[in-house]
Amino acid sequence: MTKVDKFYFDENKHPYAWAFNDEDYCNLSDEEKRKILFLDKEQSSILWDIYLPFKDIMRANCNEVDDFFQILDETIFDYSKELKEYTPYFLEKLKDVDIVYFLWSRHYAVILPKNIFVKIWDTFFYITENDGCFLMAPNHNVFIFGSEKMCFGNIKGVFLKKQQAQTPSP
Repeated sequence: MTKVDKFYFDENKHPYAWAFNDEDYCNLSDEEKRKILFLDKEQSSILWDIYLPFKDIMRANCNEVDDFFQILDETIFDYSKELKEYTPYFLEKLKDVDIVYFLWSRHYAVILPKNIFVKIWDTFFYITENDGCFLMAPNHNVFIFGSEKMCFGNIKGVFLKKQQAQTPSP
């Protein structure tokens, strides 16, 4: 019987890959890991620019954000609780979604199946560098912004809806 090598992401190309390679942070099978597509910096920037009108969410002008998003609800993901308690939140918000985009910043993003995200959602938010991240399923108008900075060690999730373009009055 031949030994199969474990699947690892290239941490030199993708700085956030360490968490997905470390079994203490991520309990995905090799088959599940193969379904996660890490984008390079250029691809991530293109994805960000398509869906987000600001270069850096934490430095964005509040009017810029308010013009683009409507806040539908806010949730505190309390890391002192059992993390699986929040799985229903993501299942409900992503109920009709198959594929999600997760962006740690303008330069670092992944594309993956919803079920894999939901299984290890805390891994994605845990490694955010404290400056905010986006979970998106834009074809379903699902945008969830997460930031530890806003919540003192826990993650504050803000469920957003893209504003409809304003049509000029006649």
